[in-house]
Amino acid sequence: MASFELIHSPEAELGEGPVWHDDALWWVDIHAGTLNRLNPAKGDTSRRPTNDSLGAACPCADGRWLLAQRSGFSLLDYETGHLAPFASIGMPADHRLNDGKCDPAGRFWVGSMSEPPRHKNAFLFALELTGRVTQVLERISLSNGLAWSSDGGTMFHVDSLEQTVTAYDFECAHGTLGKSRVLVRFPESMGCPDGLTIDKENHLWIAMWGGSSVVRIHGETGEILEKIELPVTQPSSCCFGGPQCDQLFVTSAWSGMNELQRRRDPLAGSIFRISTSTSGFPPVPFQNTQPTP
Repeated sequence: MASFELIHSPEAELGEGPVWHDDALWWVDIHAGTLNRLNPAKGDTSRRPTNDSLGAACPCADGRWLLAQRSGFSLLDYETGHLAPFASIGMPADHRLNDGKCDPAGRFWVGSMSEPPRHKNAFLFALELTGRVTQVLERISLSNGLAWSSDGGTMFHVDSLEQTVTAYDFECAHGTLGKSRVLVRFPESMGCPDGLTIDKENHLWIAMWGGSSVVRIHGETGEILEKIELPVTQPSSCCFGGPQCDQLFVTSAWSGMNELQRRRDPLAGSIFRISTSTSGFPPVPFQNTQPTP
């Protein structure tokens, strides 16, 4: 049975989108709009404000970071703080971009949500390497975690409000979706599926918001293979990292809690590390081909 280790103290109101890159763990604090970095070996931390909400971030091949902000994309030089606009999306004022990740070809996929979330009013977008944005799916309720199988033939997508993980046939060369099936629909008693990652056996690790756990599910059948309990109510996302990419890093949040709930959940907003019997993949970088204005 895997066990957890606390590696970063309570801090993030809405910690999300962990990424292991350049021997460090990076994550976003969505409402604070910060991109954060932690070197677990040294304990060094830093943060960079982005002056907007920040749903997700991924490394670029040129060393910058692609940011999915409230209604568009920017490129950030983390060391200098220089922020340049890249692409925008027209969305209603009460919507924002949420979780996102690059597919095996380096396109960036990101979903949206309304605040507060409502059923069937959100979308999933794909950002091409040229900066062109395509709306791929509609009638999503709360778009969240994304992952691709090791052969690139399947895309997994979480809709938290619907309690589902859906598997889509995926054509990587053109970034098109085919047939879909609901891989798993979680009972509300387990919490809501949130951010996820995939291991080298093509099984999914999913943070269960409101469920105080991370679950590992079979990538073909949806069967729950493992459940790791955590001392926080709202685990939010996870990624593989470390020198061998066999450590699972889990973010969490205290967003939406009142004072009493926060006293009862003192580690909310922390980051945890879990040593696993499997390993995952490094993130695919975004490789934009157009110069930034």
